[in-house]
Amino acid sequence: MIKLRVERVAGAYKALIGLFTGLIIVVGGMTGIVATTTHRERVAEAHAMELERQTALQAEEEARREAELERIAWEQAEEEARQQAEEEARRLAAEEAERKAAAERRARQEAERRERERVAAERRARERAELVSVPAGQRIANTARPMLVSQESAYNNARLGPTPLANVNANYRAARRAIGARGHEDDCGSFVATVIRHAKVDPNFPLLGTNQQLAYLVGSRMWREIGNTGDVSTLEAGDIFAIEGHIFIFMGGGQAAHARLGWALPYAFPIMQPFYRPANWPARDSAEWAAMTSDMIPVSERILTSGQFRSDIGKWGNSNGVYRIFRAVWLD
Repeated sequence: MIKLRVERVAGAYKALIGLFTGLIIVVGGMTGIVATTTHRERVAEAHAMELERQTALQAEEEARREAELERIAWEQAEEEARQQAEEEARRLAAEEAERKAAAERRARQEAERRERERVAAERRARERAELVSVPAGQRIANTARPMLVSQESAYNNARLGPTPLANVNANYRAARRAIGARGHEDDCGSFVATVIRHAKVDPNFPLLGTNQQLAYLVGSRMWREIGNTGDVSTLEAGDIFAIEGHIFIFMGGGQAAHARLGWALPYAFPIMQPFYRPANWPARDSAEWAAMTSDMIPVSERILTSGQFRSDIGKWGNSNGVYRIFRAVWLD
């Protein structure tokens, strides 16, 4: 019985040992499994951590690159802004310099203009003072005198036929060019206009046309009409005699000057002279003079009576009537 119990205990003990051994084997297997699982988890976790680290590094690098790009962009923008500001400052400075330069140029030009005007005004004042220091009529006579040919030369030209213009006084021709004279050089109106304008007495005196000139003399403030008394003592040098169809200048000293269109260049003659015969002309009662009757007598009589004095009325005149006489006066 005891043996039986021992055997039962031994069997139980063996069973228990077997169970325990099996349990150990199971626990060992499970431990291996657990260990294997833990290792894998650790590996996965390490991989995840590495991935997370790499991702973080990439994000950090990306952030660094973005920050660098932003820094570069900001620096570029700042440099562009600085350059634009400098360019704008240079532009404004250039504009300001140009404005100042333009203002200085304008001021200089204005000063130069004023200086030119001052000099011109002084010159005009001097010229005016010099001009009016001589009576206007005297200036007319003084200006006319160097333009004349001799009376004998003028008459001899007339005797040869239409005026030989090659014999024009050089001073007269130069004066005509200077004032832009119009008409023929032996035209009475053109001669008187040339003298008056060249003398700087009246720059508006009509260049041509005795009727137009007469109307101008009547209406101009520069000219004062005096009476035609036939008395030379009432005349002054530079007085202008005008009538329809003819005009001439009193030179003073009993002399006058005129031209005759187609026959005589400007010349001086005694204003009271009713007749003049050059020394080389034939006597009025000679056969040679008589031979001139058909063609030259009318012309010669018209020229020879150039004094224009009509003893029948005691005044200066011709077949057209009585001359009107005008005297130039300086205007203030």
